[in-house]
Amino acid sequence: MVAGFQKLLEGQCPNNTARGQSSSIDQVVPSLSHLFASDDCSTLNYDITLDEIAQMMKRLKRNKSASLNGIKAEFLLDVGDMLHVPLQIMFNKLLQQGYSAGLSIGVIHALHKGGDALQFENYRGITVGHVLAKVFAMILEARLSN
Repeated sequence: MVAGFQKLLEGQCPNNTARGQSSSIDQVVPSLSHLFASDDCSTLNYDITLDEIAQMMKRLKRNKSASLNGIKAEFLLDVGDMLHVPLQIMFNKLLQQGYSAGLSIGVIHALHKGGDALQFENYRGITVGHVLAKVFAMILEARLSN
């Protein structure tokens, strides 16, 4: 099992299109500002509202893992609307200036699917990302869905 995860870390996974390549986070997560400058993306090309933030915060679920920075959804839910204005400022800066690579970092956990626990194939990975990035993505997804 350990050997299977080691192969993933080394970029040797059969489904890895960047096999053997190393890249910086800036290459993996380029600025998103070019996506919002086009008239074709008018659904994304306007400031995020306090109402959008409030709606998406209500959709967050409790009892989920915290990301690397330790912030859990419970924190955002428990502080209520006190963070809505700072989040609005931050999210609108992300739209204007580009997505922060720091928000793209997550922790990958291996979950056992069943069967022999020593076999790599019996695990699936889940990534726990930054809860603020999740709220931002939920807002953009809602805009694209409407």
